[in-house]
Parts: sequence; structure tokens; C-alpha cells
Amino acid sequence: MSIRPFFRILLVVFLVLGVFYPSLFAEPLSLDDTNQLMAVFHMSWRDVPGLFFSRGGLYYYRPLVILSFFLNDQFWGLSYPFLHLGNILFHLGTGVLMWLLLRRLISDRNSWLPELTSLFFLLHPLVTEPVNWISGRTDLLAGLFVAAAFFVAHADEFKARHGRGFGLGFCLLLGGMAKETALMAVFVLFVSAFWPGSPFYESWRAHRRSLCFWLASAVGVYLMLRTGGSLVRDAGLVSAVAGAHDAAQISLFNKLAGAVRALGFYSRKLVWPFPLNLAIVEIQRNICFIFGLIAAGGLLVLVAIRRGVAGFWVFSAFLFLAPALLVGVQKMAWTPLAERYLYLPLFCLSLALFSVLENKRLLWQKCLAVLLLPMAVISVQRTYVWQS
Repeated sequence: MSIRPFFRILLVVFLVLGVFYPSLFAEPLSLDDTNQLMAVFHMSWRDVPGLFFSRGGLYYYRPLVILSFFLNDQFWGLSYPFLHLGNILFHLGTGVLMWLLLRRLISDRNSWLPELTSLFFLLHPLVTEPVNWISGRTDLLAGLFVAAAFFVAHADEFKARHGRGFGLGFCLLLGGMAKETALMAVFVLFVSAFWPGSPFYESWRAHRRSLCFWLASAVGVYLMLRTGGSLVRDAGLVSAVAGAHDAAQISLFNKLAGAVRALGFYSRKLVWPFPLNLAIVEIQRNICFIFGLIAAGGLLVLVAIRRGVAGFWVFSAFLFLAPALLVGVQKMAWTPLAERYLYLPLFCLSLALFSVLENKRLLWQKCLAVLLLPMAVISVQRTYVWQS
């Protein structure tokens, strides 16, 4: 029986709302939530333009996140149920954009694989941290605009390449204003124009100069707005290069070894996410180092082969993971390792899963449908943990 796409995506929306519904009754979290909300207590509409035009010296430049809290305060007050509802809706928006992109890519319009893949991403236990933590909105907004950029990059409605390029650059600029890691999509889209089989290869291989122009424009405008024209005064960029706290005293060899261990930890986490933990301060260093070497070897193979859409999305997941490795070795955050850093890599791996299963027998898609049930149960349980 054929079901119209509107009712299919409506089913996805209801399932996600059902899983994360307990988040609406969560208690305030004392970590970063209070600091995030304090920034908008004394704001007025006249202060909004100033969010985007920085004079440099900032550690974080995330005006869209502050703006979202400000709008929340203006229309509903800073009530926690509405703040959590905003997080859920941003997460849903990313999943809907993924679904729209997959509907474009799939040949069999009656297949349920786009819905199953979207649910795999939306209900994965790793997303419970950014969705349930109000301060995790940074990752959710970044994911939303990265998904929008991918959708625009593949959209047929933008017949003129410059019109599509402008929309693409604008989405990337907004993503960077939510979280810096969103700008890794610039590298993803650049690589896609040289990766045969990528979903954007046919659209951009004849217009690589135009693509580079719009990608560079997005990065240039972002840096001008973020730094006010002075890169050396930007605390965040300086920390990324020189290191924060006592990271400057760590040798380059130890930093490289730490990056390999972090890569191994995250690679294992993407395959087997348990145990889930907000504050990760200790890992199995030797085992993670071995996993990291294996993952690095696989990455080199992907670069050498540079074929296939699934390989492209796996490589893209590594690109989005790269800033998390830098955060760990340069001690740029209070949690050197965190599950929320896997939001965008998981988005790409979900697209890779879709690419693998599209040409498989229906049995494999049914296995994915069965897998969604324990994922949903675990995510509900984790959401109840976040309630208190």
C-alpha cells in the first residue's frame, strides 16, 4: 500500500516527539545552561545586531545560539519546557532536511529507507546529549544549517549555479554562527566536487570555480564578522593554534598520540556508543590508540580510492570529527571528549548507511527497522536520566 510522503514524515515527527517528550519536564542543569541564559536577561532588540558584529577577542562566536535564546525569552519567557521544546524542534528540522535529501537521492519512491535512515539518526542514543541539554543547542543549530547546505547543494530548484551557490554559502555562514564545526562542511563540499560518486559531484564538477568562490566567501564573511578583521585578537582561533591552559607545554608527539587515541575513542563510540556519559575524563588509552590507528588507516584508504557515495559520507564524518580531536589535544573545553561532538559525524554516517542499504535486499532494511526499537527505548531511558 502506497502512503503519501506527507504522512510518512508525519509518522517520523510523532515518533521523535514521543521519544523526547520527557525532556520537556527536565530540571535546570547547573553546568552551562545558567550561563547561556544569563546572556539574554538584559538584552533588548537594539542589542541584536551587535551579536553578529564582533570586535574580536571572543573565545566563542555563536550569535545565532544567543539569538535563539533571546527570541525564546521574548515570546515565551525563559521557561525550561519551551527551551527544551526548541532543542527538540531543531533536531527534528535536521532530520526532516535529511529526509528531503534522501527522497531526492532514492530511485524507488515507495521505499521506506529515507524514513528509516532519518529515524536512525533522530533516535540514536548519541543525540540524547545535545537534544536534552539546553546548552547542546549549538550542535543542533549547526546540524540544521549543515543539512540545509547539503540540501541546497543538491536542489534542482536552483537552476542558476550562482543562485544555488549563494544559498549554499548563506547556509554555511549561519551554521558557523551556531558552532565553528559547521564550517567543516566547506571542506566536505569542496571534496565532493572531486569525489566521483558523491551526491554533489555531477552538480558541481563543471562549476568548481563557482563552488570555491561561494565557499571561500562564506568563510571570509564569517571571519570578518567573528574577528572584526584581526585574527590575532581572536581568543578562540589563538587557542586552536597555540593551545589553551597548559597545552603549549605538551610535545607535538604527545599531541599526535592524543589525537590518535581520541580518533579511536570516537570511532568506537560511533559503532558502540555505550556507556553514555556527559563528562568523559578517562578512556582506555591503549585500546583507543589501536582503534585510532585502524581508523586512520581506513581514512587513508578512502582518500586513495576516492570512490563511492558511502565512502564519501564516511570520509565526511571524519572531517566533521577533526575539530573534536583538536579540542582534546589543545585543551580548549572543560570536557576534552564529549558525545555531543559526534552529532555531525553521526549525521554523515547515517547518510552512508542509506547509501549502503539502498541497493541491498529488503531484508536488510527490515533489520534496520527492527534495530530502531531498542534504539528508541535506550533514548527514552536516557532522556529520563536527563530529566533529573
